[in-house]
Amino acid sequence: MTELPQTGEVLPPGAPPPPQAKTSGSAVASLIFGILTFCTLGLTAIPGLILGFVGLRSVRRGGGAVKGRGLAIAGIVTSAVGLCLWIIVCVPFALMAMFLTATMHRPLGPHVIALAEPNAEMAAQSMTAMKALVKAARAFAEDHRGRLPTAEEFPEALQSYLKGPMAPQGRAFALNEALAGVRLADIATPQRTVLLFEAEEGGDAVGGRELLRPLDDSEDGYLIGFVDGHVEWVSKEETGQLVWEPEKAEFIRL
Repeated sequence: MTELPQTGEVLPPGAPPPPQAKTSGSAVASLIFGILTFCTLGLTAIPGLILGFVGLRSVRRGGGAVKGRGLAIAGIVTSAVGLCLWIIVCVPFALMAMFLTATMHRPLGPHVIALAEPNAEMAAQSMTAMKALVKAARAFAEDHRGRLPTAEEFPEALQSYLKGPMAPQGRAFALNEALAGVRLADIATPQRTVLLFEAEEGGDAVGGRELLRPLDDSEDGYLIGFVDGHVEWVSKEETGQLVWEPEKAEFIRL
């Protein structure tokens, strides 16, 4: 009689069947997370990759008691592919958004600067004109025995010392009336004594602190030209430290 080949181990009668290999939960979860990667903007890709490798490790260590190697590999592949696709799609949009944001906040030219800081150019013009006017007042004093122009002489007497207009268009400067006709040598604190200041256009050209005006209603500082020749922006809080009426000033009227 011909003996048939054995295809497996024959169990003795009454013996219990061998235990079935269990499927790795990590491998199953890896595949689920990998599939969800395409629907979650890639948020489940990293967990899917980690669980896939954990599943492969558990299958290797199980020695046949744990199965799911294919599921783990499928989870790793789907997670990696989904992550790469979302990176390819999302990164260009993120870069474009960053570029547009930076472009919206970056000055593109003089006209944009003027819109963002409407007073910057005007403030610079006022500062330049005030410096020239203070220099002209001191030059006038040098030519007139050290005295400043009188109220009647200001501002016309300084025009010949200036190369351009006395003030920018829409602006006006006034002379501190307490110094009109005063000699520079008689002013005790020239570095803090007000000589010229920005005033209301069309108003009095000679006067006191009541004529002070800021660059515009939103500003809280004033442009001041001092006797010693320097010019600076002075805040409202600091105006109390300015000297408007120097002590022992000698008025010389012509």
